[in-house]
Amino acid sequence: MSQCRYCNEESVHEYFDSYDNEVYPDIIPGNAAWGTFHKPYHGRTPETAMPWVQPTGSHDMYLTGEYMIWTDGLIHKCLSSTAYSPEEYGGAWEVDTSA
Repeated sequence: MSQCRYCNEESVHEYFDSYDNEVYPDIIPGNAAWGTFHKPYHGRTPETAMPWVQPTGSHDMYLTGEYMIWTDGLIHKCLSSTAYSPEEYGGAWEVDTSA
């Protein structure tokens, strides 16, 4: 998977499939086509954790070892790949206490 990232003021995304913007100029943030090629970035360390984003499918689920910032402001580590939040499936997450 590519580590290429797209950042704007609201979010960070990485692409998981390549495309040519000259051929497909409508692939821009906010457009429905955006999710076909991009997924929200999931931090791989507590320092790179990003706010929780509800996955829309298996392509953007949280993978074991990834981190996110939950709505309570605490950093959570994914223990088992999941598309569910800590509230929906608490067994897949643990609060990171490494700080």
